[in-house]
Amino acid sequence: MLRRVYALLDRLSPRDRLVFVLRRAEAMTVEEIARVMNLSVSTVKRSMTHASNQLVRWMRADPELAELLPKLERREAE
Repeated sequence: MLRRVYALLDRLSPRDRLVFVLRRAEAMTVEEIARVMNLSVSTVKRSMTHASNQLVRWMRADPELAELLPKLERREAE
């Protein structure tokens, strides 16, 4: 299953993938990501939104990965 998640991440644009990984895996703030990547805060937010929406759409298309979505949504709310 993890390979499938990595495959989805690989489908993102390099910028969207890096923004997503820095935010979710490295727990960096939007401001930190903007500074490190030399982007505006609004660009980082747009990239994060785009990456999240794409990943959710692709995960919904995969029955096994779709089962993870409720858990991820609960985690997001916390």
